[in-house]
Amino acid sequence: MKQGKWFISFVFVAMLALPTIALAQSGGSAAFGHPGQVVPFGSISMKYNTAGDGTSEIGINPGLLYFIMDNLAVGGSFKLQRHSEQVATMNGSESSSTTQLGFAPMAAYHLALNPQISLLAQGSLPIIHQFGDFSYTLVQLDIFAPLLLHIAQHFFIGAGPQLAFDLIVPDGADHSVTIGLQTVIGGYFNL
Repeated sequence: MKQGKWFISFVFVAMLALPTIALAQSGGSAAFGHPGQVVPFGSISMKYNTAGDGTSEIGINPGLLYFIMDNLAVGGSFKLQRHSEQVATMNGSESSSTTQLGFAPMAAYHLALNPQISLLAQGSLPIIHQFGDFSYTLVQLDIFAPLLLHIAQHFFIGAGPQLAFDLIVPDGADHSVTIGLQTVIGGYFNL
């Protein structure tokens, strides 16, 4: 009976360990981040902004990075965001919604933490035009630091904190700070 429990325990541990061993041999975070790699990715973000009575946003951000040297990439992403806020009025409050469209040139640095997990710190300068009740253009500094889980060769998912600061805003608008959690999914291939 003891041999049966030992065997079942051994099989269970082996089943947990084999994907990790296979991933380390087939690539994972060590194979990611080399010169000539192209990284198409996409992210979905949810944010809360501190300006005024507070606003919420949801966004879709497809993009592309290119590693110019080990662990250093440049690229860009497109941004499509829906923005909703409550505006205080004399009779209570009203809801207001706008759509934002923009492009963000970016740089990223990759740091492998173990065979399956890495950090991909990113900085970008989104140039965003807002359509809707209030139309304007703004420029931000956006920092995103996702932990990536390399779940298969040439494929990753991740999530991490995002922080954005308004650099250029329309006349009369307040500079704001946006904090949030963002996800990312992507892959990579060599040119």
